[in-house]
Amino acid sequence: MPLKLIKGMLDKEPERARRLVELEDRVLERALDREGKRMSAAEVRRRYDLPKEVLERLEELGVVSPSSRGYSASDVRIVEAISRFRAGGYDERIGFTVYDTLLYKRAMDELVKEEVHGMLDRLAAEKAPEEAADLIANGAEPLHDLIGALHAKALVSELERQRAARS
Repeated sequence: MPLKLIKGMLDKEPERARRLVELEDRVLERALDREGKRMSAAEVRRRYDLPKEVLERLEELGVVSPSSRGYSASDVRIVEAISRFRAGGYDERIGFTVYDTLLYKRAMDELVKEEVHGMLDRLAAEKAPEEAADLIANGAEPLHDLIGALHAKALVSELERQRAARS
């Protein structure tokens, strides 16, 4: 949260501000716990058969963010997905590069900003921090499914729209 917003909330609603900060701490703590053990860059390259340059570009773009201890579980899932794309033919030979991930990263960054602000604000007002953190954790898998389904639906809709425009 921006400091100006926190100060304003502390002045007007100190109890709600305390609950919001506690909720943010709990949610972040759980998210970091889910990241689990890290995988070394060498192991990631070996396991997913990605050139070192591809991993370096993904890091430069902020798509993955390894630490000195390696890649987080989320980073590994991203690398695995990119590896599967490449194995399916989505590679440089036909014009697909790691820069294509920026489209999704930018869209997700904006979506998540809105999501976090709205979700934390509502939950801090209605639920105890531990209960709200449980609710968020329980919603993670259905949210992934929802995003995938919405993407599939939007893709079909856009393809139909383009077909109709050509007709």
